[in-house]
Amino acid sequence: MADRCRCGLPLDPPNGRHWWPARDTEPDATVRSVVMVGQQPDHLRAERVDDGWHTRGLLANHAEHTPPRPWSELGRCWAGTKHAVVEAADSAITAAPSARRASSLPRHE
Repeated sequence: MADRCRCGLPLDPPNGRHWWPARDTEPDATVRSVVMVGQQPDHLRAERVDDGWHTRGLLANHAEHTPPRPWSELGRCWAGTKHAVVEAADSAITAAPSARRASSLPRHE
């Protein structure tokens, strides 16, 4: 099993095409949406907009009021770890066990 971050996402990149935003150049304009490896795109993803990348998904915090971020800032989780990103449409390498991910989320009771 691959090593995992405190956030529950894998630390290792996939075998397929991926980028490390802090060090790799931004992909060409055909890539419209990316997700951290292991994250579900419907939960959290970055979508390309005219002036950067905007956070979208069920876990996006105040997405409608948050300004776009530059490419180099993507891939960082809540624990401060830099993760590889893949195209959000490629669900084969972005899928992660939801039980592991859910256990890392805070509970509100």
